[in-house]
Order: sequence, then C-alpha cells, then structure tokens
Amino acid sequence: MRVRRRSIRLLLSVASLLFLIQVIALGAFNIQRLSDVNGVSEEIRSRWLEDTRLLGDLNNYMSDYRAGEGTYLLSHTSLEISASEKEITQLDSRVTKAQRGYEVLTHDANELRLYGQFASTTVS
Repeated sequence: MRVRRRSIRLLLSVASLLFLIQVIALGAFNIQRLSDVNGVSEEIRSRWLEDTRLLGDLNNYMSDYRAGEGTYLLSHTSLEISASEKEITQLDSRVTKAQRGYEVLTHDANELRLYGQFASTTVS
C-alpha cells in the first residue's frame, strides 16, 4: 500500500484559502459588532447627551433664577429693582425654553414621572 503524498503547492494553497476564509469571517463578525456599537453610541448621542445638556442648562438657569430673586429682594433703589426684574424675566424665558426643549425629547415613563414632579414644583 502506497501513501500518496500531496504536493507542497497544494497544501499551501489549501492553507491560504482557509486563512482567507477565516479573515473574511472574522471581518464580517467585526463589522456586525461595530454596527452594534455604532447603534448604542447613536442612542447615547441623540438621546442621553441631549437630555443631560438640557437638564444641566435647566439646573443652571434655575439656580441663577433663585439668585436673581434674592437680588430683587435685597434691592433698595428703583433702578436696582428694575434691573432685577429684567434679569428675572430673561432667566424665566431661558428656563421656559430649556423646559420646552427637554419636553420635546423622547422619555421613558419613569423620566416623565420625575419631570412631572419637577415641573409641578417650578410652577408654584
């Protein structure tokens, strides 16, 4: 019985073909994974970062609004009072704009409930 030996050229061709198939399969898997990561980063960018920015703006404007109210209460002259009133009016419009911007975004039920509690306390 004679064992037939395969040529080195054939073995290298088969090994190269298997390596090429493996590279293609791994590339397809990595493209799928990158697509998944891109989907998650898209959600973070379009939803969570925008939410965080608007809530940060709202927080800053609300604290400035409270400081403006304190300045108004401590004002002695009519010039100081009118300047404080103007500042409060500007801050009020900024707060309202930030609230409207936040309300337009998509939120889950828990976020809506918490925002409803916040909005009801800012009106009073």
